[in-house]
Amino acid sequence: MIANATVPRLASVAAQALQRRTYFSVTSSLPQVRVSLAEKTAHGLAIFFGVIAYPIWVVSHVREYKGGH
Repeated sequence: MIANATVPRLASVAAQALQRRTYFSVTSSLPQVRVSLAEKTAHGLAIFFGVIAYPIWVVSHVREYKGGH
């Protein structure tokens, strides 16, 4: 009974929230804020090691998965 009253109300609130969203235009011009090479390098390394960490961990523990120690 509560769900019958709540679900339509939530749906209308969600629809109103989506309609209020604003979209900013994207222009193809020069960047407004310059990102330093050090910051680009740090972010690149963080992404690289974040992606590669799990496969390295799995490969280093293959013996445990196969039952050996």
